[in-house]
Amino acid sequence: MAIQMRRGADADFRPEKMKPGELAVTIDGTKKVYAAFAAGNIKELSSKEDIWEEVERAEAAQQAAETAKTAAETAKGQAVSAKNDAQAAKVEAQNAADNAQASEADAEAAKTAAEESAKAAKNSQDAAASSEQAASQKATEAANSAKAAKASQDSAATSATAATTKAGEAEKHADEAEAAAAKAAQEAAKVKTWKPNVSEVGDLSWAVSTDETPPKTVNIIGPPGDKGEQGVPGVVTQLNPGLFGMYVNEHGHLILAHNDNEPAPPIRIENGRLIYTVD
Repeated sequence: MAIQMRRGADADFRPEKMKPGELAVTIDGTKKVYAAFAAGNIKELSSKEDIWEEVERAEAAQQAAETAKTAAETAKGQAVSAKNDAQAAKVEAQNAADNAQASEADAEAAKTAAEESAKAAKNSQDAAASSEQAASQKATEAANSAKAAKASQDSAATSATAATTKAGEAEKHADEAEAAAAKAAQEAAKVKTWKPNVSEVGDLSWAVSTDETPPKTVNIIGPPGDKGEQGVPGVVTQLNPGLFGMYVNEHGHLILAHNDNEPAPPIRIENGRLIYTVD
């Protein structure tokens, strides 16, 4: 029986009109080949190179998603570290403010002592001059200490405000890093790698896998089968002008037949595919 084949645009392809064992080749640039097992029961044929290209594209997408996830986790760690540093700075600023308040209290105590010394000096007329001078000096020192303590308190308050602002920024960066990490995890979860598996009887199946190890090479052609019985020889009738026929001879070769007085049709085999060129 000769192999029948159809050709035409992919948009005009009608599976229900195909006959068992018939091939269909698109000639509109889509480069598709279909095989029919019954009317409406067809399979689109793919080359081994097409299958491995799909596998390599899926593996590249998964690797890119994992790289993005690692970068997001690193950014999150850096943000958490910055947040901890800001909190430590805030604690140090609070300690400085407490020390400033203690210095101010000491200054007030010194000022009170100076005033009491001045009162005692008035009661002792002989030591009044020296006691008054000493009291005045202590009062000046106390005033200077009070001013210094006030300045320290103001500086501590400024540092505490800056530390609070820095802590808020660190918390914001940490939240942004967590959101980026969550988005990266979502994108990584969308990536699925489909890997092929060939059974001992030659069935090709696919399964989702996170294993990056390529599968072993398997021969899906299998050993040659037993030679079948000799079929009924095909009959090539006379062809009308502009028509040609195709059949398979006893050696399994695809033979093209056309009228002797006409040029050969523009058909060739390239990379295992039958190609018909349309000018």
